[in-house]
Amino acid sequence: MPTLSIFNHIIRQNPETQAVLAGYNGIVLTIRAAGFTLHGRFNSEGLLEHSPHAACWCSATAYCGKC
Repeated sequence: MPTLSIFNHIIRQNPETQAVLAGYNGIVLTIRAAGFTLHGRFNSEGLLEHSPHAACWCSATAYCGKC
């Protein structure tokens, strides 16, 4: 997904931030703004990868299917 590539490019510009984000491995991030929606899951490198699901508000670690 091209949008994730842009976010990952920005993350790679700051290795300290990338290292912090690596601690969120498996957590899904959803951004919704002005008709734009992005779902991404942080991987062990601190970068975003495609996630078919939106972030789940009742569980910080997994998609429950209810949210």
